[in-house]
Amino acid sequence: MRRAMTLGAAVLMMAQAAPAEVVKSERFQGDVQRRAIKPLADGTPMSHIYVSVTTVAGAVPGRAMLPQAGAFAAQAGCRAGTPLSTVVAGVDAQAAEFEVLCRGDR
Repeated sequence: MRRAMTLGAAVLMMAQAAPAEVVKSERFQGDVQRRAIKPLADGTPMSHIYVSVTTVAGAVPGRAMLPQAGAFAAQAGCRAGTPLSTVVAGVDAQAAEFEVLCRGDR
């Protein structure tokens, strides 16, 4: 419970969002928006990342593709950092939306 409260507090302390960038792979493309959140006690940077994922053809990933789309979102969002969690925030008519919490690279 304490850890969940700490994460919630960290997310509330977000700085301004960085401009979105587009990242592509062989199967997916994503609009990535990063927000720096409070660093860990040792100074390690943390980021809360939003990734809107479609296939390279522009289609919404189907249910069977969500695990691969989530892995893409984590890699695209964290870059050289370590993804700590990836959550499907929703799927609509335009994209699959993911939230990723990253430790390290910003």
